[in-house]
Formats: sequence, structure tokens, C-alpha cells
Amino acid sequence: MTPLIAGLPLHPLAGTTRSWAFVRSAAKAYGPDLRLAVLTGDPVTVDLVRGRQRLGPGWVSLLLQRALVRLRTARTVGPEAVAASYTRRREALLEALARRGITAHGRSGMNVWVPVTDETGAVARREAGQRLLAKHGRGVRLTDAGRLLAGHAARILSQVELAQADLEAQRGQVAGELRISAFPTAARGLFPLALAALREEHPALRVRSRELEPENGIAGVVRGDLDLAVVLDWYNKPLPLPDGLVKAPILDDPADVAVPAGHRLAGRDEVDLAELAEDEWITWGEGEFCHEWLMFTLRSRGVEPVIGHQAAESHTQLALVSAGLGVCIAPMLGRNPLPDGVVTVPLKQRVRRHVLVVWRADADRRPSIRAAVHALQEAGRKAG
Repeated sequence: MTPLIAGLPLHPLAGTTRSWAFVRSAAKAYGPDLRLAVLTGDPVTVDLVRGRQRLGPGWVSLLLQRALVRLRTARTVGPEAVAASYTRRREALLEALARRGITAHGRSGMNVWVPVTDETGAVARREAGQRLLAKHGRGVRLTDAGRLLAGHAARILSQVELAQADLEAQRGQVAGELRISAFPTAARGLFPLALAALREEHPALRVRSRELEPENGIAGVVRGDLDLAVVLDWYNKPLPLPDGLVKAPILDDPADVAVPAGHRLAGRDEVDLAELAEDEWITWGEGEFCHEWLMFTLRSRGVEPVIGHQAAESHTQLALVSAGLGVCIAPMLGRNPLPDGVVTVPLKQRVRRHVLVVWRADADRRPSIRAAVHALQEAGRKAG
């Protein structure tokens, strides 16, 4: 939206896309009582706007519209004179800031821009009236005021979850929107069955899904951006859960080692991890939970792993194995079909990962949560 008093050349993008709209505001030029704007655009967009204005709060008074047209045509008040007044006040503000050593700039209306090193921190500090973040090494940490505010935010989010759970429980219906994430192999191996079952059994429930690594999924549930997250831990390395979350098992997923077809161990009935001490490993990204698990597991067997390649997606790892570039751990869930040139061999250690679903304890009574957990467990039973 561009005000009529803008003193700069306009550079509209009209016509560069199929749908577009150009809006010019009249409020600053003719006063706040004429809080109107003029719109043009492609025919479809303009028609949609007209449709919304016919009824409801989007309707604009014809008296105000005609008053604006009369002022524009009669030139009783010129936008140029108003723009000049705004320019004088803007330049006076810039001068006052400069006298205090504050660099600022602005070229239109009363807009003045002051550069800050941390825009997010500046906005948060302005809203709260106190500093909420402080530098800590390469990152930031919460100040005492920030921790206090975060505690209140957690309690507010908890109350919102409880209210939503109570409303859904009272209706007793599986309806509304459900946001869910899963790590890639679980999304491939579980979501098609589980989400299709939810759609068939509960047509009033709208599910929104996305792929996220376990750590990011858990963070999304804690923040309230997600309702559920499918995550994992390993038989010898549990995944820590923050307070306020609950979990339910979906399935235990056995894992083999994937080797090139010509590998010296490809024909074995089973292998020990120690026998792979000289091989290059293809693993997950450094810092990811599964990568840390693999390092911990190999080192516990006396193997200092040689990392040749890193890839977040299991099918990418298997493609690298197919090219003879190393070996990788290959969980059963979502791995088929195997690429040509790849053989999986069971491990003596009976490596397994636990696939779990987590959600906020406050939302435990929501029928949609219970229905989704049931659908995921059924999909896990069929996949296992």
C-alpha cells in the first residue's frame, strides 16, 4: 500500500504476475476520518475484493467514497501540500536524531529508519520495556527478564492447550486442524497409511503434515507450532524429552548394515560392528541425534569410525552405498526398495530404534490427538 502523499517515484509491479493489486491510501492526505484507499488490479482480484465488500465489515460507506472523489477532483486540499508538511517534520526529526549521534534515514512521509544490530532484540525490548536477550559467545541467552517472560509464555500456551482439549472433549468429535511432523523415513513408512485412515474415519479432521528431524519436531511441539511429532530413539541411547511432553510407542524398527554388493561381508548371515572398523561410514549430519548415536555405538565396540560422507536422507545414504562409497546403518522402516548394488546384513548387536509419537500433556484429552496416535500405531503395526 502506498499513501497518496508519497513523494517518491512509484515503481508498481502491475501486470508482471497473473494476480496483482495496487493500493493507494488516502488517510494521511485527507485526514483519518477518510480512512480509505483506492485499489486497482487484475479483473479477478478486483472482483474478489468487491465481493467481500458487499456484505459485512469490509463494506465502505458510499458517502465517504464520494467525499474522497470530490476532494480529489475539486483540489480543495492538495496532497502535495500535505506531503511537504510531512517532509518538514521528517527532516526535523532526522536532524534531532543526528544531533544526538543517531544515524537515521527516511525519504517518504513520516517514515524514519534507524539501523540496529539486532532487529529482533530491539523489537522485543521495545515491547517488553526491558532487555530480553544478551550476547553469549556466538549466540544469545535469555536475561532474567527473558526467562521470566518465557515462563509466562509456557503457562499461557499450556492454558490454551487445556482450553482446546476441553472444547474438543466436550464436543466428543474428532474435528478441526491437527499439525504433525515425522522424520523422513517415518513420514515415508507411516504417514501414507495413518493419514489416509484419519481422512477416511474422521472427514472433519484436517491434518497438516511435514518432515522434520526429531529434535526439530520436539521443539515444534514444545512451542505449540505442532500438535504431534513422530520421533525416535535407539535401544542404547534414549532421546531426552522436555517436561510437559508425553509419548506413546509406535513400533520397534530393526536396523541392518547396508554394504555394496561386492563387499567382503555381503554374503554373511550376520556381522559384528567391530568387523567394519576399516570401512568408511556414510552417516547423518554432524550434531544430529542419529549421528551422535552411531558415533557412541561404534566407539563402545572399540571402533573409531572413519566418516566418508554425510547425508540426512536414508535413500541418499543408500545411493552412496550403491556407488561403493561406504557402508551405512539401514533401518527397516521406509527403506525399500533397496537400490541395485546394495545388500543389507543383520548385525549381531540386534540394533533397533524405537519410533515414538510425542505431544503436549495439556492436550491429552483432545479426541483428535487420541485418534492420530491410534492411526499411527495401526500403521506401525502393519509396517512392522
